[in-house]
Amino acid sequence: MCGNVLYKTVSMGGREVKRILVPPEVMGTLITLTHEYYLHVGFDKCYQLLCERFTCPGLRRMVKLKLRHCLKCQLNKSSKTAESIEKFIQTSHPLSHVFIDFLGSFPSSGRNRKYILTCVDGFTKYVKLYATTFATTNQALLCVRKFIQQVGKPSRIITDNATIFTSASWKIGLLEMDIAAHLTPVKHPQSNLAERVNYEVIKYLRIMIGDRQPSWFWAVQDIEDIINSTHHTQLKMSPYEAFHNKKPRRPWDILPDPCGDERDSYDVWIAKLKNIHQSVNEVKIEKLNQKREPRSFLPNDLVLVKATHQSSHRLKKNAKLCPRFIGPYKVITKLGSNCYALGNSNDKIRGVYHASFIKHYYNPSLVS
Repeated sequence: MCGNVLYKTVSMGGREVKRILVPPEVMGTLITLTHEYYLHVGFDKCYQLLCERFTCPGLRRMVKLKLRHCLKCQLNKSSKTAESIEKFIQTSHPLSHVFIDFLGSFPSSGRNRKYILTCVDGFTKYVKLYATTFATTNQALLCVRKFIQQVGKPSRIITDNATIFTSASWKIGLLEMDIAAHLTPVKHPQSNLAERVNYEVIKYLRIMIGDRQPSWFWAVQDIEDIINSTHHTQLKMSPYEAFHNKKPRRPWDILPDPCGDERDSYDVWIAKLKNIHQSVNEVKIEKLNQKREPRSFLPNDLVLVKATHQSSHRLKKNAKLCPRFIGPYKVITKLGSNCYALGNSNDKIRGVYHASFIKHYYNPSLVS
């Protein structure tokens, strides 16, 4: 005790120093004032600032709890918690999952074509490309019908959350064809295999057309053939061979082949592809999840969603200065292994989000 101030001797850096002993009911207010005065610094800095003059039983735990429930920190700081455990869509046979996505727009070419609809079979990685005039629901349904005639009918089609694929006419059109419609999580393009194929299509277009951009339409069929007939790293064979169970035609087929054209039976061929998928997915998942931790949410949990802002010169708004998260929103239900449907207080679904784009919301009013 010194001048009506109670001190406590603590050990710091190998020497004993005196710190003001603050009661827990007062320490909460002191933590909040220090945190706000120093512009919402993180846990380590806030804790060290307080330790310079004060001490309190359970100070570390109190600082961590206070900062976790700070609303400004939740909205403007990225969480250091590792993303959710990565999982892959499991496909069991050809055409069980078909991923589609629009690519474009491009300069008008070949009867006013401006877009490419990419269709990818998730099991064999077999690709079909369709040049379209517009990126609309009707054009997408027309391409799906062509895909059924040329390749076969898929069990389900997986798309992103563009209005083309969330409209009622799209769902009704697929329902009439007896195809299930599924959406990937919002802002998670990794879930759509067609996005990866689009990257390859753009690469080949750059190489083939050069400065003759209006001629891209005549390169689409060649690009489709090249993607399907060349070696796929994951499958360890070409998508054409995986889908048709026979090797694609080569320019050197006129030469004699001592091995002949040996084919496996359908069951053996499917089992071989399943084993390839399983072994490759296990390696990829283990590699991706080395620095990740499981993140899960329960129905009625309140969460924040990673925001996507655009800079606006007219509104004098810079995206870099906008909050990184928006919310809170309520978890309505869990969809699949890593996706959640979020809604507002009226349980109206706002969208489906991957777990890596949401984090827990901690109500500041719950901490005194």
